[in-house]
Amino acid sequence: MAASEKFIAITRAELDKKSPGFSDSAEGKGLVPLLAGVMEAAVEFGYLVGFQASGEGWNGEYPFEGRDPEADPHWTTTRDLAIAKALS
Repeated sequence: MAASEKFIAITRAELDKKSPGFSDSAEGKGLVPLLAGVMEAAVEFGYLVGFQASGEGWNGEYPFEGRDPEADPHWTTTRDLAIAKALS
């Protein structure tokens, strides 16, 4: 899974706060995409767990009972939009 540009930018900024210029070093160039991918996966997983813990909607219906929400294109689009809004 390739990390999105937004997560790469966040990862570069956070690494460079700790060690200025690190993200441009040889070691940093390999580490940035890896860490960004891990961070993106963690945020997506957190969104999924929160969705599942919320009862899957305010009205108590369970439209994904027995199904994986991440397999639904509409759900993943909604998730991606919500995460992008949170990061903006």
